[in-house]
Parts: sequence; structure tokens; C-alpha cells
Amino acid sequence: MAGGRRRGGGAARWGLALALAAAGGARGRAASGADDPIKALGGLAGAAMDQRTHEECRFRCPGGEEPVPRPGWVSRMNGCGTEFTGELDLSGGRFNMTGCCNGHDVCFDTCNTDYDDCDETFKKCMHEKCRAEYADSDACHEVADLYYNGVRLFGCGLYTHTQSEACICPGSEGGAGAGVGGGW
Repeated sequence: MAGGRRRGGGAARWGLALALAAAGGARGRAASGADDPIKALGGLAGAAMDQRTHEECRFRCPGGEEPVPRPGWVSRMNGCGTEFTGELDLSGGRFNMTGCCNGHDVCFDTCNTDYDDCDETFKKCMHEKCRAEYADSDACHEVADLYYNGVRLFGCGLYTHTQSEACICPGSEGGAGAGVGGGW
């Protein structure tokens, strides 16, 4: 930390500036309603997400061996959030996506599931919920897209971490998940 500044702070400021600009110009004018920032941030996340591939998001064992389920492992779920963030309600209490989020948690936390399949099933669950329980509300679909884009942008590290707990690598000492994650 030189000169009292943290490294990388510029990127964070640019990201915030882009998010604010997108929120302000979601419809080519200043945002006027609560749904505009949600829609703008969802679109911003989607644009950034399109720039990366998730083919690398896999849990791998050293030497290329196939991971196997950890004996006695019970998948965990914590609603819409992480152990670090707690519950994240991106809709201000309007749309309850907890069941879909719990399904996504279990998918991530089950050995040898496919990252992309977990995310696509999550997306489908939320959009079906919007149609069935919230009168096909545009705002509900925008919140669903925001949750989905969030897991696409930030989920790979969590996925590989939970796979390392749910799986073991054959021949690893003590049965520990000694695999190699796909990275962020």
C-alpha cells in the first residue's frame, strides 16, 4: 500500500461508475423508478458475463482422476446469498426466490454436478416462479436475471470450493478434496 492507496481501487471505482451510469441511463434518461437500477445492473452484469467462458469452471483432481462423492456428505443450502453475504434479497421483499436459490446451493454442493447446468436450472426455476406466482411480472423477471447474472459472474469460485468439499480425489491423503479449481 503505497501513498495510502490500495492497489486495484481504480478498477473498483470504474466498476461503480459504470454501474451508476448504466443505472442512470437504463432507458436513455435518468432512472425514475426502483426497477430501473435493477434492470440496468442486470444488463451490465450480463454484458460483462458474455465476455468470459465457464468451460474452465470445473473441479479437477490432480492427475486427471475423476472426483468421487465424499462418503456421508450432506449438501447444504442457505437461501439467496453466501456464507459471507448472508441472505441477499435483490427485490426488496417483492419476489421470493429462496426455493430456487436453495436448489442452486444443493446443485453446487453435490459432487460432479455441472456448473452451467446448475446455473441454467436456477434461471429456469426463477423465471417459472415469476410466471406462476407473480403474474409474469417484468420486474420479477428482471430480478431473476440479476440473480442469474450474479451467479454467472461470481459463482465459479464458490462452485469449485463447494465441489472440493463435496468430492474427494481418489488416492488423496485422508480423502481430502485435493482437487484443482477452475478459478475466477
